[in-house]
Amino acid sequence: MQNLAELTRRLIEAQVEFVLVGGFAALAHGAMRSTRDVDVCCRFTEANLKRIQGALADLNPVHFPRMELPSGKCRVLDIDTLILAKEAMNRDHDRITARELKEIKKRRLQK
Repeated sequence: MQNLAELTRRLIEAQVEFVLVGGFAALAHGAMRSTRDVDVCCRFTEANLKRIQGALADLNPVHFPRMELPSGKCRVLDIDTLILAKEAMNRDHDRITARELKEIKKRRLQK
């Protein structure tokens, strides 16, 4: 998604039940702080999830590897995209995590 307007247009036209949360919600209330991502909270009904899928179907998704967790297999954001996301957040704890992930990636490549 290039911007908030495109995302909200798609969701509204598809009649998705959603609420903007996070940074853009704060901006809508008059906060001056900018944000680089869009946080959306939605109703998890089958009908609403199908509307979301339809609204976003033509986008190129980030590929998620499957990982085995104690509770079972699930998809996890790939490490390169996660590093980019953490760097984009640019908060102290995100910068620390990004550095740690870069070291993990470096060690994996050395094996």
